[in-house]
Amino acid sequence: SPPPPSLCSGYVATTRRIADATREIADGIAEIDGIELVGRADVCVVAFGPSAAPAGSGEKEINVYAIADCMKATRDWDLATLQNPPAVHLALTLATARNARLFVQDLRAAVAAVRDDAAGKYKSTAGIYGMAASLPTEFIEDTVKIYLDTMTMCPGEQTGRDELAASA
Repeated sequence: SPPPPSLCSGYVATTRRIADATREIADGIAEIDGIELVGRADVCVVAFGPSAAPAGSGEKEINVYAIADCMKATRDWDLATLQNPPAVHLALTLATARNARLFVQDLRAAVAAVRDDAAGKYKSTAGIYGMAASLPTEFIEDTVKIYLDTMTMCPGEQTGRDELAASA
């Protein structure tokens, strides 16, 4: 049987609020110098990357990974990083939608902070993310396997690697 109408209307209202907030954030991004939308912000995900510096201006393209680091460090926003092109995205939930205006204000402040950051305070993710793309696939696969083995191992359990090491 279909869900009760009250449940459906609550779902529709929540979805509408999230989609409206996504558009509000996208509109806010469009007004911030140094960043621009990446893709379309139609439903619940909004992504942005650096906008091109004006030709002959001598300005550098802003580091969006540094913006993500700044948003986390100063405002506790957790943004996901993307690559090719360099970008950052936010997947909105109802809680995020309720804070869309605050997100845009915090993003504007983070862009300004990164621009003024001569000391390089907000570069931790940027270096790691860019470097990972240049590593050999085999190295990444082996590292992930070791990490997962280590994190999921029960106390006292031996891994296949322990047995190989013992027989060598």
